[in-house]
Amino acid sequence: MKRKTSRDRQGAVGKTIVVGMTAPDGKRLAWRLSLAAGLIQACFLLASCEKTPTANKLTSNPTDTMKATTQQTQAFKPFYFIFTGDPHVGFSKGTNRRFERQLRQINRLKPAFALIPGDMTHGLKEKMTDALDSALEKFEVPVRFVPGNHDIRDHKTLQTWRRKYGKDYYVFTHNNCDFICLNSITFSTDTRYFKNKDEQFSAEVAEQWRWLEKTLAHSRHQKRTHVFILLHIPPYTKTEDERHKLTNMHPTARKRLLTLARKYRVRVILAGHTHITRECNTGDFTIYTVGGTFRPVDLRGYGYRIFKVQADWIAQKYVRLDKPPKKLDF
Repeated sequence: MKRKTSRDRQGAVGKTIVVGMTAPDGKRLAWRLSLAAGLIQACFLLASCEKTPTANKLTSNPTDTMKATTQQTQAFKPFYFIFTGDPHVGFSKGTNRRFERQLRQINRLKPAFALIPGDMTHGLKEKMTDALDSALEKFEVPVRFVPGNHDIRDHKTLQTWRRKYGKDYYVFTHNNCDFICLNSITFSTDTRYFKNKDEQFSAEVAEQWRWLEKTLAHSRHQKRTHVFILLHIPPYTKTEDERHKLTNMHPTARKRLLTLARKYRVRVILAGHTHITRECNTGDFTIYTVGGTFRPVDLRGYGYRIFKVQADWIAQKYVRLDKPPKKLDF
């Protein structure tokens, strides 16, 4: 509509030019002044025309989208990443083969990186971690992952994880987007998955919450384009007020996490644990889970998600392991 209005006004200026040329000599100066004013107005209108912003293909809330500034949009380089499910490496030969088949597809597609939401092994035993280490060495793109309930069950396995794989919760930044990776096993004192719920465990929980709030505040201060959260156990599986089950987060921790997610405008929460490919859009953010390569319990089968991240929108699609795309092209 802005462009049409500008053209209409340009037409009015054109008419002024014609009339000015046929005006009597005594009024010629007045018409010339009118012509100059009209030309200035036309130039101003042309300079003020703007294109309609591109629609957000996938946003948490289209009416409350975090719009990037023109400068940020120009500097932002779109990128792809792949999000897959719990691999349970070392459980069986079939499990290992599917995980390696998936990593070959990821290597061929060449995303910026891959994310795995825990249950990397089926018990963190030596033969399982050896199989996982061997597989991880074959990735040709960076791989980021967090522990799941099959990886960490007590203080001993927590220390084993930290010794072998480093921090169990951390943040990394890619192209001005923050990816906050959490250990959902030490995220609530009411968890059913940690055996030794003693003072040391309570201190672990408290420290991770302090770290999370500080990290989210830093993301806001740094004006990150998007903020993602990666963790194993999803806040919930279907509805935000559902009762506590083995497949979701305790309501107290759930409420606290989602309150922070809304406060700091987290766009996407990526979770594992359920072995189901599902999306839960709250209107503020979207929670994604995926069946993965171990044992999907829905009809969408083995597979992973491909995300495309732009400055002002995020798109994703689910890909079956037996029907991989030839390239990243959406």
